[in-house]
Amino acid sequence: MRLPLFISIMIFSAFSFSANLKKVGVIPGYVKNFITYNHDQSISQVSIQDDQVFDVVNNHESLGYLIPVTARFNDIRSVCYITWTLDGVNIKTIIPTVGLGDLETSQCDKVTAVGLIDKPDSGNIKLAVVYKAYSGAEAGSIPFILNVNEKSKILSVDTKNTEQVELTNISAIAEIKKKLADQ
Repeated sequence: MRLPLFISIMIFSAFSFSANLKKVGVIPGYVKNFITYNHDQSISQVSIQDDQVFDVVNNHESLGYLIPVTARFNDIRSVCYITWTLDGVNIKTIIPTVGLGDLETSQCDKVTAVGLIDKPDSGNIKLAVVYKAYSGAEAGSIPFILNVNEKSKILSVDTKNTEQVELTNISAIAEIKKKLADQ
C-alpha cells in the first residue's frame, strides 16, 4: 500500500521541477560577438569554455544560453564573464565575475561546475556557477548564484545568495545547495 503512494509522490516531485540544463557545446562566431558587444579595448585572448555552455530549459522551452567566457585583461590577468543569449548568437547580458570588480585581485582559471540549485521561486530559476581561481599562489573555488526570470528571460546575479557562498571555497553544486538550505 505504501509503495504506490511513494511512487506517486516521486513522480509528482519529478514533474514539479521541470527546469534543466542541456549541454550545448561550441557556438560558432560567439567570440567575435562578445568582442563586438563588450567594446572593451583592454580585453584580449577571448575564449569560450565549450564544455560548460548550457541551454537553460524550463517546461520544454529554452530560456537562453549560459556561456562562460575567459579573457586576458590588459594582457596581464585572466578574467571571466558569464554571458547570456536568447538565441545563441546575440548577446543579451554580460556579467563580469572573477578578475574584475570586487574580485579583481583574483585570477580566473575556468568554470568547474554549473548546475540548478533550486526549483523556481517567484518566477526565478536559480543556477550556480563555480570557478577555479587563484589569488597569489593560492588556488580556490568561487561560486556565483544566478537567477533566470522565467517570463522576461533575464539573467542576473543573486547578490544575497552569492555573498553567502562566495568566499566559502565551495566547489560542488551539492555543497552549495546544502549551504544555502542551512541559511
